[in-house]
Amino acid sequence: MLISFIIPVYNAFPYLEHCVRSILQQSYRKIEVILIDDGSTDGSGLLCDRLAQEDARIRVLHQANQGLSATRNNGIKSAQGDYVVCVDSDDYWWANDDLAYLVSMVQSNPLLEVIGFNCRYYYSESSRVVDWQPYDAQLALESSMQKAFCLLNASGTVPMSACMKLIKRETLLKHNLFFPIGLIGEDIPWFVDLVEHIQSCCFVNRYVYVYRQNVSNSITQSHVDKRFEHLMYIIESEVEKVGKRNIASATKDSLYSFLAYELSILYSIVADTKDAENNRKRLGQYAWLLQYTTNPKVKKASYVHRLIGLRGMEWVLRIYNKMRERIK
Repeated sequence: MLISFIIPVYNAFPYLEHCVRSILQQSYRKIEVILIDDGSTDGSGLLCDRLAQEDARIRVLHQANQGLSATRNNGIKSAQGDYVVCVDSDDYWWANDDLAYLVSMVQSNPLLEVIGFNCRYYYSESSRVVDWQPYDAQLALESSMQKAFCLLNASGTVPMSACMKLIKRETLLKHNLFFPIGLIGEDIPWFVDLVEHIQSCCFVNRYVYVYRQNVSNSITQSHVDKRFEHLMYIIESEVEKVGKRNIASATKDSLYSFLAYELSILYSIVADTKDAENNRKRLGQYAWLLQYTTNPKVKKASYVHRLIGLRGMEWVLRIYNKMRERIK
């Protein structure tokens, strides 16, 4: 069984070699590593070529800059593996036997289309490593993605990221499960598509993936506005799609609750956007999502909303978000 690692690379020179070697050192050896240089200008492309000369399992693709989604999509189309894994070039895998563990699960149940795994966060400024919230134990059992999603949402732990899954490549191609181009938060609509189409999955508390944090602390006004606009677009478009999806009513309720959580994120940053008053009106059109409280984080936000109104909830979410940033 061949596993394809898809690694988009854009100006990641300080972290790229660590990322790649954490994969090459996996005890399960039947892998291909696809490094896609997305128009890097910092020498990352040359480093990709050097690494490929050292290990025949590495393939390098060079392209003009297209962005993360298009680059991942190109990697999926180029991959030869039975299963694929996405990795961001500034992150890494934790232990050398992680892939062997995941492959053994597929070998014991070849029907599995998705195996979700857990992650850690590495804070480079303090050298701290923090585990993400564990999954519900029931998720380790095979189920449909709809059932798994309802459990994930009810626990407040929804692993949207493509980097936290081993996925059957045939399934991605069959259902055209590619990433939307040009969006911040591209994993959100992609993950919702998985919920509709994946028939067999499980999520295990194996802490495989490590997200490197504090790589850049520069958050500009334009970045906040862009993040708001893109996430607002995702909420608007996904709300429209929910009723058209071929999913159970319980799954629809969970999706609405999941989107309500994303809405609460926008409420936490709306005051920092350039056109805050108009953006508040746009958010208000979707405040009805807060009635879907299967997600415990949404349940708390909804309670605050009922107690002190939308502006009060916005203030509480904003303060909470600032406190979390300081703790990091």
